[in-house]
Amino acid sequence: MNYNPSNVTTVVFDWGGVFCNPAEPFASVALQTALCMNPDEIAEDARDIYDDHYRGVYTTEEFWQKILEHFKLDGVGALAPSELSKAYIGSYGVYPEMLEIAGRLRGKYSVALISNLSPVMRDHIKIAHKTEGYFNPEVYSCDPDIRAIKPDEEIFRTFLRIAQKSPKECLFVDDSQKNLDAATILGFQTLLFIGLKQFIRDIAPLL
Repeated sequence: MNYNPSNVTTVVFDWGGVFCNPAEPFASVALQTALCMNPDEIAEDARDIYDDHYRGVYTTEEFWQKILEHFKLDGVGALAPSELSKAYIGSYGVYPEMLEIAGRLRGKYSVALISNLSPVMRDHIKIAHKTEGYFNPEVYSCDPDIRAIKPDEEIFRTFLRIAQKSPKECLFVDDSQKNLDAATILGFQTLLFIGLKQFIRDIAPLL
C-alpha cells in the first residue's frame, strides 16, 4: 500500500480489469478465424480505428463497418456487426465482490469511475450493473464531453473538473501501471489492482 488513507476523500476506479475481466472487442471466433489473427493482433493492425472508437468518434455500427472495410471483409452471417457486438458483450464477467466493496466504500467516501470504454460497452454496463448506484461521477472515454483515453492526462483533468476534487484527495485504482503513472504526475494517490486478495488487503484501511 502506497497511499495515505487519512488524505483520501474519493476513491476513483477503473472498470475493466478491476470490476471484471477485461472485455474483448474482437472476441468473435468467426472474426479471428477469418483473419487468422488473435484479438491483440487485430487491435494492433487497426489501432487508429480501435482507439478512436474508445474516444467515441464512431457509433458501434460505424466502428464495425470501419473494421470490416479495413480488413476487406463482408459483414454477413457471423461477421455481421450485431454478431460481432454480441461476442464483445459476452466476453467479460463481473466480479461481484468488487461491486460489494464499492458499495461499502460509498457509505464513507465519494466513489467514482474513470474508464476507457466503447459506447456499446458503456451503455451495456450502465444498464446491466446499475453503475449509477455505485459511482458518481462516471467518466467514460467515449462520452461526448470526454473523448480522451487513459493514459492521456486530459481524461484525468476532466474528471477533476467534473468531480470538483483535488487530485491529492483522490485514490485512483487501476490494473494498468501506465495509467497510474499518468495520474501520479497530476498528484493523484494510486493503487495498482493485481487481484482481489491483494486489493482487499490494500483497501482495508478505508473500509
